[in-house]
Amino acid sequence: MQPWQAVIDVQEAQSVGIDAFALNVASTDTWSTNAIQYLFDAAAQYNNFKLFFSFDMIHFTHPSQFLGLIEQWHNHQSYYSHNGHPFVSTFYGARLSFGESSPSNGWQKHYREPLQAKGIWTYFVPAFSDAMGSPTGFTYAFPVIDGVMNWDGAWPYESDGQVDVSSASDQAYLTDTHTYSKTFMMGTL
Repeated sequence: MQPWQAVIDVQEAQSVGIDAFALNVASTDTWSTNAIQYLFDAAAQYNNFKLFFSFDMIHFTHPSQFLGLIEQWHNHQSYYSHNGHPFVSTFYGARLSFGESSPSNGWQKHYREPLQAKGIWTYFVPAFSDAMGSPTGFTYAFPVIDGVMNWDGAWPYESDGQVDVSSASDQAYLTDTHTYSKTFMMGTL
């Protein structure tokens, strides 16, 4: 990506009513951090256009690999926040415990606590689509989260063939998150 491409992406998104991008980050290599820089620079040129990180936990193996990005960008004028807290998501990560007794404890100790020690209190809404037993009981099993994104609810699995997308998992997540006063974010095409 080049800086001019980021500007075009933001312009075109705004022209059709899109006001934010989820940046699916799978690497902190230079090509990735350059693209992040270009997108934040472009977003800053357009009032109210926001960006937030969604860390791809198929590629990352530990939060320490990406915490620096949150530290660097969470105060940027174009970083999306919810009630004053920088919004952060993931793609997968529900089965990663980072050496702790449970995935929720792992995310607490290796994601939440290091950021909180630096005064950063994120609003954490992961797409833990790889969780066992989801969506029922999901929020109870992950007290570390502020909500859940149903990434896999936006389209059928390839093995399903051509079928209409059901809203059953969205409804189950919605019920579960509301039971625990958490946020539900629907996946989108």
